[in-house]
Amino acid sequence: MKKMILVTGDVVWDTHIARLPWSAKGYYEPHRHTQLRNRCGGAWYLRDVIQGALKSAAIEADVIAPREAGHVEIEENSGPGGIAKGFSVWEWFEGEPKPGAWRIEEFLGCQSAKWDGEHGLCQTEGEQPERPDVLVIDDLGLGFVSNEKAWPKCLADPEAGPGSIVAKLSPPFDSPLWVKLLAPEWAVCVTVVIAAASLRDAGARLGRGYSWDQTIEEVQRCFEEGGVGRVMRHCKRVIVLFGRSGAAVFSRCAQSPEGKESIPQLQFDRFVYDPANLEGTWASSIKGKTFGIASMMTASLVCHELREPPPSTHLPVTLGIAAAREATRLA
Repeated sequence: MKKMILVTGDVVWDTHIARLPWSAKGYYEPHRHTQLRNRCGGAWYLRDVIQGALKSAAIEADVIAPREAGHVEIEENSGPGGIAKGFSVWEWFEGEPKPGAWRIEEFLGCQSAKWDGEHGLCQTEGEQPERPDVLVIDDLGLGFVSNEKAWPKCLADPEAGPGSIVAKLSPPFDSPLWVKLLAPEWAVCVTVVIAAASLRDAGARLGRGYSWDQTIEEVQRCFEEGGVGRVMRHCKRVIVLFGRSGAAVFSRCAQSPEGKESIPQLQFDRFVYDPANLEGTWASSIKGKTFGIASMMTASLVCHELREPPPSTHLPVTLGIAAAREATRLA
């Protein structure tokens, strides 16, 4: 039977403004390139990344996501609510790969979504599966986790819930959805993807750019008694991202392929890293900004959840970091 993936979470209407590498002499000189473009971001973007990852992994699955709204519908605020608006300025940067690449020169911020009344995030492009094989949640801190009407119906009962849940998590961890999903009855099937920067925002004492040995020690303390990551102790798996250079894996899964029993509480599993680059150094020579590191790691982990039997977590984590690097280089 074909696998079913349901993607939900914060959705964003992204406006990309191109700063062109030439100057117009006046109104009479037309632009030679598109100057402004709108794209669907957030959970919509994550859907696209997952579809690309599934194709690369030769995995057949249907991906269901929130119904897209049109430009006019969004601009007039007459369509589904719960849609945030993001704005970025793009610029052409000379360099590698030659002749250069378009990247974000400045992120102008995001307008929060409006969550009053009914909205269309419950509506999907196709029929919403009652029990998807994988539920994917994109939490960008824009209100989805606090608005129960937007949540899919498969989150009503843990006994009849999704086969697994893969979620990009943003602090704070006390929002209604995360209070629900981090409870033992739900967390047993939850894989969390979270940036080290988000743990720092939540109060974690995580150094940056010292040494990987020190980083490994500090991130483990985050998940010990009294640490900010302790709230995730019942989760199936947690991946902490250190930019495009490394990731810490905490797990409750049996360490050996023959093992069946899950570990009672989350434990440090492994650390995948580039020995030649500390956090933030790999992209330091690349001009401009790119986003999407956590989305690519999430997509890689979704593929991992659909494999039978699933391989070691070293594979999807390594592939996720490699994809983020390639997207940054070729943006």
